[in-house]
Amino acid sequence: MANKPFSDEVTFSTLPKEIFPLWFSDVSDFEVVKNHSRIVYRVQADGACYYLKIASESKAEDGWSPNKEKLVLSSDFARHLSDMGAPVARPVASKRNRYVEEHTFSNVYLVIQVTAEVSGTTVSEACRDSAVYQRCGIALAKLHSAAESFSQISKYEEDAWENYWVETGKKIPDNNQTLLSEYKIIDAWLQASCPLPGGKGLTHGDTNILNFIDNKDCVSIIDVDNPEFTWFAVDISHPFRHRNEGISHEERYDLWSAFQYGYCSCRSIDLDYETITWLLRLWSLDTYVMYMPYGVDKEWMERLLRFIENPSKW
Repeated sequence: MANKPFSDEVTFSTLPKEIFPLWFSDVSDFEVVKNHSRIVYRVQADGACYYLKIASESKAEDGWSPNKEKLVLSSDFARHLSDMGAPVARPVASKRNRYVEEHTFSNVYLVIQVTAEVSGTTVSEACRDSAVYQRCGIALAKLHSAAESFSQISKYEEDAWENYWVETGKKIPDNNQTLLSEYKIIDAWLQASCPLPGGKGLTHGDTNILNFIDNKDCVSIIDVDNPEFTWFAVDISHPFRHRNEGISHEERYDLWSAFQYGYCSCRSIDLDYETITWLLRLWSLDTYVMYMPYGVDKEWMERLLRFIENPSKW
């Protein structure tokens, strides 16, 4: 939804020549799989496949990106999850044994990470296969269980999620009664319902269904780049947040039942679908308000607004 950070010449030629050697000695092929707010390459090198991600940040006065420390911490988290047996894409160290590298191109400060490719196919938003969702539930339960023993949890702000929700309310224009009304309704539910079932912990932070990779035997989870300390229920709700208007409430509920069955086979949580729908309403409003000032994809925003105006769609 964001503009491309660099020209095609830079993206497809210059950056690979400058950055790939930080990790790889023999690159046989590569493709650009994302080119929006950050650039993501799929790289075939040294007999394996990897994903190399480049994010551009403004360089701080002290020479460090404001997000570098956060990215290093997320790499530590992903490696811990992998070490504990959670099915996640594992970070790969550069030749200098760094999990986050820095690079400056045309006075633009870049931070780079690489993860190993996991086998399988991205779970589609159109997926109706309950067995796939059951495997997704198993994968997320293993991630949550492994997260509880991460030694650096204290570095994450415990109230960040709640504070962010308060800020969302402040960003809603005073004259937008639709958004204000929905915010008040959701906020009242939150006040009455917290603490949510399952409690809080360090979560993946972006468990949209496209971050689940299915290989028919098990599911792996990718993009462990932005973990959050919040309710585990929030992470559990996000695989259902896709705005697929062709899926009925009943079909979505069946997929939830399969997901919950898989999750609870590894990790117990007393969570009902009503709570999931409330969290989906919260996510819809929060996301819409966040992107509203930027004039992003009009069709995407209109579809999101339809769910805000008619939350029964969930």
